[in-house]
Amino acid sequence: MIDAHCHLGPGLRAQPPFGPLFDSETAESLFKLIDGLGIERSIIFAPSWQGGRAGEDFVDPSYERANEAVAAATAAHPDRLIGFARVNPKFGSGAVRELRRCFEDYGFRGLKLDNEADAFHPTDLRLLAPLAELCEARTAPIIVHTGFHPCEPLIFLPLAQKYPDIPVILGHMGGRILIDAVITAQHAPNVFLETSGQMPGYIARAAKAVGADRIIFGTDIPFNIPAVETKRIRSVGLSEADIEKITVGNISKLLGLTQPAMAR
Repeated sequence: MIDAHCHLGPGLRAQPPFGPLFDSETAESLFKLIDGLGIERSIIFAPSWQGGRAGEDFVDPSYERANEAVAAATAAHPDRLIGFARVNPKFGSGAVRELRRCFEDYGFRGLKLDNEADAFHPTDLRLLAPLAELCEARTAPIIVHTGFHPCEPLIFLPLAQKYPDIPVILGHMGGRILIDAVITAQHAPNVFLETSGQMPGYIARAAKAVGADRIIFGTDIPFNIPAVETKRIRSVGLSEADIEKITVGNISKLLGLTQPAMAR
């Protein structure tokens, strides 16, 4: 299995009280959470920057320090970890420089955006264009946080339609507004739905609506329980072939990875 949604790095120290359930600040702590669950590889990126806490200040609104931590982890474990960049588009040219650094110096394979945490609007394509163009040149996926306002899935449709060569992955497949995510995917063939935190019945409905080829497995570690997420994806009632696509094949195809065998 490949986990397409995993947070790692020192920014987790300053998360609010109802934040992480577990420690995934380092690669070693992450591996303790997933070893034995059949997850061979994890896509990792920084959590949202939440400001400093007394004794735990981590001042990193531009995500530069967070990306460095992800780069160090992926360099140490290239067979198990795949890095995605995290930037705040409102930093303008600074965000573009940071994303370019992540691609060229760190070898990252995609970009994570969260408009709820970083207070930008996904329909502001003038703001997002320089970042999207860097991703487009590499066919690098963009994974976005989705759920209730202000991050409803449908507001990412203009981005997906303007850049049809960029895979746009809707994290959590819209949460409880699944239909919004499904409609978005039906209008843009480059949109994929990621499963973390989603109910089994909703995952099955999404797969029926858009096809298992458009569903991607994720856990959202350390904010969800990885053992629950891996059991959930196997309990949705889909065929073994579809589960293979969701847990391994689809993301492997997007990133050009050699597929590991699906753990049984």
